[in-house]
Amino acid sequence: MIKKSQNYSQKLNKKILIIGGSSFFSLGFLRESTSQYNVIASYFKNKKKVKSFNHIKIDIKNYKNLKKSIISINPDIIINAAGITNVDDCEKNYNKAYQINYLGAKNIAQICKNLKIKLVHLSTDHLFDGKKRKYTENDKITPLNNYSKSKLLAEDYIKKNLNNFLIIRTNFFGVGYNHSKKFFDFIIERLKRKKKIYLFDDVFYSPISIPRLSKIILIMLNKNAKGLFNVVSDERISKFKFGILVSKIFGLDTKLIKKDRLSNRGDLTLRPKDMSLSTKKINKFLNFSTGSVSDSILDLLPSLKKRKKESISYGRQFISNSDIKNVKDILKSNFLTQGPKTIEFEKNFAKYVGAKYAVSVSSCSAGLLIAVKSFQLKKNLGMITSPNTFVSTANSALYNNLKVILSDIDENTGCMSANKLKKTLRKFGNTKIIMPVHFAGNVCDMKKIQRIAKKKNIYIIEDAAHALGSKYDKNNMVGSCKYSDMTVFSFHPVKTITTGEGGMITTNNYQLYKKLILLRSHGIEKFPSYFINKSKFKKSIFNENKWYYEMQIPGYHFRLTDIQSALGVSQLKKVNSFLKKRSQITKIYDQMFKENRIIKIFKNKSNQSSSNHLYVIRVNFKKISKNKSQLMEFLSFHGFNTQVHYIPLYYHPYLKNKVFNAPSCISMERYYNEALSIPIYYSLKKREQIEVSELIKNFINQFR
Repeated sequence: MIKKSQNYSQKLNKKILIIGGSSFFSLGFLRESTSQYNVIASYFKNKKKVKSFNHIKIDIKNYKNLKKSIISINPDIIINAAGITNVDDCEKNYNKAYQINYLGAKNIAQICKNLKIKLVHLSTDHLFDGKKRKYTENDKITPLNNYSKSKLLAEDYIKKNLNNFLIIRTNFFGVGYNHSKKFFDFIIERLKRKKKIYLFDDVFYSPISIPRLSKIILIMLNKNAKGLFNVVSDERISKFKFGILVSKIFGLDTKLIKKDRLSNRGDLTLRPKDMSLSTKKINKFLNFSTGSVSDSILDLLPSLKKRKKESISYGRQFISNSDIKNVKDILKSNFLTQGPKTIEFEKNFAKYVGAKYAVSVSSCSAGLLIAVKSFQLKKNLGMITSPNTFVSTANSALYNNLKVILSDIDENTGCMSANKLKKTLRKFGNTKIIMPVHFAGNVCDMKKIQRIAKKKNIYIIEDAAHALGSKYDKNNMVGSCKYSDMTVFSFHPVKTITTGEGGMITTNNYQLYKKLILLRSHGIEKFPSYFINKSKFKKSIFNENKWYYEMQIPGYHFRLTDIQSALGVSQLKKVNSFLKKRSQITKIYDQMFKENRIIKIFKNKSNQSSSNHLYVIRVNFKKISKNKSQLMEFLSFHGFNTQVHYIPLYYHPYLKNKVFNAPSCISMERYYNEALSIPIYYSLKKREQIEVSELIKNFINQFR
């Protein structure tokens, strides 16, 4: 009877029975496969190891009971992962190896044949004499010990008696979890404890990680693969060099790994010195490479505990005691929302950036939406923006029934290119708004953008979510609206200052200011001098309806609270020290990466200053053998969480068919393939900066 785990799903139709479900491979495979198939794990003794999965007890030596169990399950596929794999144990007890590795496999194969079930049989790379390298599926087999003999018998029986079978010759490694520790765990644990280990430098193989092997098997099943395949990594490596590679990736001491030789170990069962297998057949079938040994090692990073207890994020807030006190004071006051603290915050903010008016909102996204709304444009006109931005930039146009038109970036800054903007405008003459994004705190060429916009009577809204503290030049800050109608800021926790969530719109236009005030608060007007129906308020000279207010336009509930504003007021007092620290961090990173030919960094114009909201490196992954995901996992394991800013707008499924001009964004494509945001925030320590920089450089040097 099958025991169902709590996450059992009726939705998955195809059923896999994995025999030997408590084996080292199976426990890894189960973690990869349960989202695609209904997988049932069989066990014989070790029920504990499979209790979190659908499971059943099976004895593969008992043909009658085995058949009965398989009929009750009615699987589409059986994977045989049962086996005695210890070479020395097999040599000492051939009868046991014969019973499990051959007769058990034979029983499974006979039942699969009779019931027309596909069989996937896990075999081994130990079948050869080791006198050559990179054995193919067609090479002559010369078993040297009882283990390989028993595995060969099983292979031969399956090939002779079944048509719908898949034999996988492999050598895998992985994390032991609750299973008995294996070779990979042995290396990691010994090195962590500063213990020497001795590894053979005359034994070669092509090991593959269990997660990678599992994914490949699932692909093969989906493609209905049949026959015999070597499924290992593309690389031939000695056990000694494997240990060195593991040590380097995990930041452990390579000097603790010492060379040993199999030829000196007469106490061990005879075994091949070269077990490496050719992957030509499987690579051709998959139409991609199974990957290198280092790729497989990197696969295991997410499964292992991070080296640091507390991860360092790419960005975070800094909250001081004075911030906490300010918020506490408001909580004890009469006003929690729509009070004097919000007015104070708006006035202080406007003064800081050099604008006449500031309107606080619940988020930058809300601010962008009502900024666009305030122009009251007709449907299907165009708004040009950068492809290198968060989705809320595009949504501000879509919510207002405008078309989103993309204009490519300048790769030196990540910002909209003013020169490319001219070409975009020639193609899209119905544009009424340009929304430049000051990416990472870098400043768009607003002087040129304004000049272009003025000629065509186009409004400009600056998306300055990243740019509080940035300057167009020595005397003018982003937010002063010197070159635009409005500028919108964000106070999300990773930004220059935070209010938890929140945003601010600045403008020098009083009419826009009044419209924004209405839009952020339900379209409601409370001041008598601006009432439309004044008679509803004032019945006579002595009779005023003091409670009266009126909704004049459809609006939103986008207000900032006094609690948030109290934090904003306090944070704004520290903004210059925040900016100074970010500048210092940027200079250290610039120094660390300036000589590296694989890494590019942004270049700002000398007369501009950036808020340094993000520090983005561009890694030329074409010149190294690893990809961005692998670098990010590597850094995460070592305690540094990174991010990618941004996924191009046209990659998002909803936006894909709603944005225009995506094919012209060639620079954005190049940038996205290379970009990685690394930690930058006020409390980041210099030693942490240096550590993450060195990790990145070491990774690149190791795999270039």
